Amino acid sequence: MSNKKTILLEYKTRRLHIRVSNRGDYRTWKQCYLEALPSQNEFDDDLVAKKDLNYKTFLGTLAHEKTLRERGQIYFMSAFERKSGKMIARVGFTLIQRYNVQRAYLSYVVINNYWRKGFGRELVKKSAEFAIKSLKIHRLEAEIQPHNKASIKLIKSLGFRYEG
Repeated sequence: MSNKKTILLEYKTRRLHIRVSNRGDYRTWKQCYLEALPSQNEFDDDLVAKKDLNYKTFLGTLAHEKTLRERGQIYFMSAFERKSGKMIARVGFTLIQRYNVQRAYLSYVVINNYWRKGFGRELVKKSAEFAIKSLKIHRLEAEIQPHNKASIKLIKSLGFRYEG
């Protein structure tokens, strides 16, 4: 019997349901990338190549993410719009350090056809709360390219501060 406490990797906002993806999410995962607009800027690269939008790739991704979760190193989750059920974003808690540090990096991406609708703010705000309360993280750092002004503005509006 393990003494490890199981963390429920699921939370909701008013418009989003954020959780670990499962096999039943294949269609919405594929549709998410097929419906995305063409790349809008340098930060909006193709996340999954069209040739890789298949069930085998999806299952491989699920298996890889499960391995990382079991090691306690990285937690990747998908955000689904509650109204439509469509996958619209991804969030990750990466490079998790435990013991006396309790630190992680926060990475996120909102699919570009959902930009400027408040989903990023909703996702990041709740994800930061989740990291602190559920994952027991004491220090959360946002992973952002230094010249990604929109993401920096979002993060600052939520109380993150620049260090470096």
